[in-house]
Amino acid sequence: MEINEFLIDDIFEISGQGIIVTGRVLSGRVKSGMKTNVSGQEVLLKKIETFKGTLELAETDEMVGLLLGGASKKNLVRGETLIFN
Repeated sequence: MEINEFLIDDIFEISGQGIIVTGRVLSGRVKSGMKTNVSGQEVLLKKIETFKGTLELAETDEMVGLLLGGASKKNLVRGETLIFN
């Protein structure tokens, strides 16, 4: 089974949108609709953004921004790795 890891570089809160984390896909792939767990709370990956626009899928070594639904900025830390499934 492939591990889908994302390393957080920065964290932003956008009013009316949610939390955006920027960083790099360390391994595997992340795609809209995947879920992760942050401090015991399920978080949904709503959207993947790059400078070129919106993506459905990001693969290993790609630098992207992830819009997370159900996340709290206080529970995310720069340097943290998120595991998506």
